Amino acid sequence: YYHNGNSVVRVNVALDELQMESRGNQPIDAASLNSVGTVTSQSEKTARVRLAAPAASLQALNARARNASNATYRSQAVIYGQGQNTRSEEIADILTNRALLKPSEGITIESLSSKYSFTILRSLLTNENIYEIEAGEDSLLAALELANAIYEAGDAEFAQPVLRRSVTLRRVLNDTFFSELWHLNNTRIDAPFIPGNDAKVIEAWDLVTGLGVNVLVVDTGVAVGHPDLSPNVRADLDWDFLDNDGDPTPNNSHGTSVAGIAAAKGDNLIGVAGAAFDASIVGIRLVDASPTDDQIVDALAFRILDPIVANQAHISNNSWGPSDTSAAVKEALTPAMEAALLAGVTSGREGKGIVYVWAAGNGRNFKQDINYDGFASSRFTIAAGASGGDGFFSFYSEPGASMLVTAPSSFIVGALSRGTWSTTGANNYTSSFGGTSSSAPLVSGIVALMLEANANLTWRDVQHILVATSTKIDLAHTDWFLNGAGNLFNHSYGFGRVHAVNAVTTAATWTNVAPWTMLSGSRSTPENIPDNNATGISQIAPVFSVNDFSVEHVELRVNITHTFRGDLVITLQSPSGTRSVLTSLHTDFGDDYDNWLFTSVAHWGENPVGDWTLKVSDEKNLDVGTLNYWSLRIYGTAPQQGAIPTMKVPFFSKP
Repeated sequence: YYHNGNSVVRVNVALDELQMESRGNQPIDAASLNSVGTVTSQSEKTARVRLAAPAASLQALNARARNASNATYRSQAVIYGQGQNTRSEEIADILTNRALLKPSEGITIESLSSKYSFTILRSLLTNENIYEIEAGEDSLLAALELANAIYEAGDAEFAQPVLRRSVTLRRVLNDTFFSELWHLNNTRIDAPFIPGNDAKVIEAWDLVTGLGVNVLVVDTGVAVGHPDLSPNVRADLDWDFLDNDGDPTPNNSHGTSVAGIAAAKGDNLIGVAGAAFDASIVGIRLVDASPTDDQIVDALAFRILDPIVANQAHISNNSWGPSDTSAAVKEALTPAMEAALLAGVTSGREGKGIVYVWAAGNGRNFKQDINYDGFASSRFTIAAGASGGDGFFSFYSEPGASMLVTAPSSFIVGALSRGTWSTTGANNYTSSFGGTSSSAPLVSGIVALMLEANANLTWRDVQHILVATSTKIDLAHTDWFLNGAGNLFNHSYGFGRVHAVNAVTTAATWTNVAPWTMLSGSRSTPENIPDNNATGISQIAPVFSVNDFSVEHVELRVNITHTFRGDLVITLQSPSGTRSVLTSLHTDFGDDYDNWLFTSVAHWGENPVGDWTLKVSDEKNLDVGTLNYWSLRIYGTAPQQGAIPTMKVPFFSKP
């Protein structure tokens, strides 16, 4: 196990696998690893090796690792999260010999280095007192054991090993040719399209095109020489976090396609046009291979504090995340990642905040939920789901109480599948891009239009405007409900499908919301959860405020001991009666919710004062558990003064 903040993360170490990593810049020579085992996959500098026979114990695995390590290669442990009932490289993480920590108040990093005998590598995040350190190589678990020792001794606010994370690109492939940019302007009358189901972007181009706004495409990289991207590329700002240089040219074209959806050059007689076709593209190569925790932190914090405003990060698009190919709860943010996001929204754009847009995830068929992904469910990010050209959510698009909006992307109706056109390769195009990988950059492009219309918008203003202006679709869907503030919400659509014209025109005259504040409530009365009982248990936590307060984000941190957490259904009801579904039945084999953080935007605009009700039910037999503790953090501000402009198209009905 290791500590992720105040949560315990339990992992399983593979006894029949090792990751071999090059110590220098020399590429991996697979043949030289034959004595270790069978190379099952490799990149330029790493190789996964399957041992001829499993080690009998961790001690035996360590012995094999020491024998395999040499001046050229180092051995690393392959780990799997608890609850993963299958094993594959796309869900495995790699344990490095490094750790991230923040010393406790009054303790210096130098004193910790002397006490625990580690090497200080560098300081992360200016003024945050977060450090990257290196442990020895005597044990595959050296960094994990070191981090645990430091944290459990009370010498650090947090300490956790650096993992090389497995990530899955938010992409759903199909190979049907499609030659129109229907996601921007859908006039198609052929099946399965219903005209009008689009993001209303073309109409917004009469007002703005994204000029002067930097969109960071944090992805596999970007083919910066692509003729439909190069006019908008900021080559002076691009960065490759995997090779530590300024060339983000990718091996995988995923990031090139993401860039095209957001900001491919328009009106240039070739190819496609992005939603913000005059915005600047900053290519960030991060997930072309498995990134480490510190690389993710660096990418999230990239260009926050550049002294030249024109060189700062304005929007950060992230069409990637933990694997969503099983029903297991995925990953919580590490404290360092959360600190990077917080730094981005508080210090970025001269204090107005970077706007982080995140793909909601493609795991709906596996009963995944946005709340199982710490990135997409963070209050600092905009979770973007996907809907099709027929006006219904795409079959893969994950639901969740933390969904803010959806945007058009690939979809399937019966035997008919359609994708979105974008850039790919060095100079080619694809008609089959899709998934929430495509919906997220469409939202990012629309945010770029908003920021050109009003550069003074804060990151929270952007969220407020999207909530107020998005189009409600699929009105027959039974999950639409009116919350206590009069906002319609649906766990599959959030507040609706983005509407570029509404968002841009509203942004142009928007008055900034007041600074955020926070209310809290908690309950620490342990209570057994009855087995196979839909009634479950309910507990109440009151929330008080002496001032008027309007909710934005609600965070629930819950501690539940249970031997099969997939049996649990957890809902949170506000004093207004609005009910957020935070997790539903799914085949997650893991134990416990150990201080897991759930987030909801469903209560947006409500008055939070009164009793909040948490309901937990176990709706399958055999496994039992206990609700130990839960707490609420409710973020918001004073109610917005003045009327929000009337929208042109508040609802969409099929003809």
